[in-house]
Amino acid sequence: MIHVNVSRDLTQNIESFMMKGHAEFDEPGKDLVCAAASGIVFSMLNAIEMMLDVKFALVQKEGGGYLHVTVPSGLGEAQANKVQLLLEGLITSLKALAFQYGQYIQVHDQTTRRWTE
Repeated sequence: MIHVNVSRDLTQNIESFMMKGHAEFDEPGKDLVCAAASGIVFSMLNAIEMMLDVKFALVQKEGGGYLHVTVPSGLGEAQANKVQLLLEGLITSLKALAFQYGQYIQVHDQTTRRWTE
């Protein structure tokens, strides 16, 4: 199963997301859930990079099945808002995929909890 974990700050902005696992809907090369999830994520990340000139911190593991993306800090307000809008579209698309194929992909969307004294 593919697990997507979305981390948000207290203002609900996406700080990072991680996608790990394999859908196992079908054999490698024929797995439409894996292809859809990968296509959604990499298409949107490429679009953000090309249209907004934003480079994400990416961590991938050899052999596939793991991607961690961190939104860079220090973006201007207008650019950060556009990035967030496009990332919300990415997460919404993954949630729609999970709605249809929930036994193969799950999306966990959470707010970062910070303790203050």
